[in-house]
Amino acid sequence: NEPLPACAVSLGTDPHPMPIVECPAKKTWDSKHETFSKHSNQTLIAKLTGQCICTLWQQRNGCSEHHSHLHICSGCGSASHGAHCCPR
Repeated sequence: NEPLPACAVSLGTDPHPMPIVECPAKKTWDSKHETFSKHSNQTLIAKLTGQCICTLWQQRNGCSEHHSHLHICSGCGSASHGAHCCPR
């Protein structure tokens, strides 16, 4: 069995009672950090800037497309990885 993918907002791998695109978490899975991102109208956005974040970038396979959505981690804002391997 493959582990569940990390939630792009809470970074948790526990099953969600709602679709991930509706995750309302305000803190990371371990309650140690405020969440960096949130979902708005089924779009992942950085809470402080309102910029759109690429959801594919958060997954293990990443994203190779060139588009306006940022390739940054939705958990911490780093450009070096996505939510799937965020150290938070």
